[in-house]
Amino acid sequence: MTDTNPGPHHAHTTVPVTRTDVLVAAVATTIGLAGVVMASQSAALGIPLTAPSAGLGTLVALSFAGQGIVLLFRRRRPVGVLWACGALDIAVGVLFAMLEPDAARANSVALPVALYTLFRERDLDRRSLINGSAAFLITLTVRIITAPSVPGGAALTAVSVAGAVVTGTLVAVSACILRRRDMYTEILRERAELTDSRRAALAEAAAAEERTRIARELHDTTAHHLSAIAVQATAARAVIDTDPVAAAAILRRISSSASAALDDVRETVGHLRANAGGRDGAGDLPGGTGDLTAAALIDAGRRAGTDITATLVSDELLPSGAARRAIHRVLQEALTNARRHAPGCAVTVEMTERRLSVRTWGHFVDAPPGTGSIGMSERAAAIGARLRNDRDADGWIVELDWGEVS
Repeated sequence: MTDTNPGPHHAHTTVPVTRTDVLVAAVATTIGLAGVVMASQSAALGIPLTAPSAGLGTLVALSFAGQGIVLLFRRRRPVGVLWACGALDIAVGVLFAMLEPDAARANSVALPVALYTLFRERDLDRRSLINGSAAFLITLTVRIITAPSVPGGAALTAVSVAGAVVTGTLVAVSACILRRRDMYTEILRERAELTDSRRAALAEAAAAEERTRIARELHDTTAHHLSAIAVQATAARAVIDTDPVAAAAILRRISSSASAALDDVRETVGHLRANAGGRDGAGDLPGGTGDLTAAALIDAGRRAGTDITATLVSDELLPSGAARRAIHRVLQEALTNARRHAPGCAVTVEMTERRLSVRTWGHFVDAPPGTGSIGMSERAAAIGARLRNDRDADGWIVELDWGEVS
């Protein structure tokens, strides 16, 4: 039979002969040759059989040496090596039966080694079982048939057969157990690698999420004030020659907005440092709105030049903590977007205990969603609120409905 089952881990051309292969082959050959020497000294050792002739002893020694050479390739072609070792054993048995049937003979250990290798290197499938069992049983049968005749030989033969069967079974079973252990170890190693890869991917995702969160917070703390500064600077430039007093007032507001922006950035950075070892939910960073009220944000928008009509409930009636900060953020971003994308348009703000509405009356300049709009969506999701942020018939509408959020 040919070795047609290379298995998943050992292709014929990829399994090199290792030092272990050489050592195993050398040990098997040495044991066989030692048996040849003992057989030649059968009389001195008290063995009731004649010593084999020098010629036959030489042939047996050459057979064992051949088995040793074949064993070098036992992992590359385990089925072929098994049958080759079995064939050489059968040939030796036939030679003894034909030429010197009463001569003492040595037994090779190459066949058990080849049997062990087959079940160690190959999956325990039907083909491996058939090849291993057939080669072992055929060789054992030939040994029984060609065994020399000695007094009490039947009992001795029975003991020899039982010993050979037990040895072959133990060899095959131990090889299968070791192979299963290796497969289990490989599975554990692969799982560990997957776990490490997953851990690295999760760490990278967390880092990316944190970078996004920091970018959103910095945007929220600066965009509102910088937008107001830009509008106020334009107004100051327009009146600086004709109305220096008004220009000076505008410049004071610009200075105030710049200071507020700097304070917001410092507060955000300080909060990020304080929470470097932990994670807050979206909207948990104060970033400058923690101490502000909705009314203060409206006043800041008006100072920046936006015409705002507002109907507000007291902040005390709003949800507390992160939810309140998220509401303030959405209001602040909606006013900033109105000033940036619809300059000069009127804005109406309505805020109840459960809902915020910011409507910009007039044409809204088309622009792709920016960091601020994304931040509004994230903050709304973080507190379980519904957000609408899109165009309508009258201009642009931002609605935040937080319902029963506390």
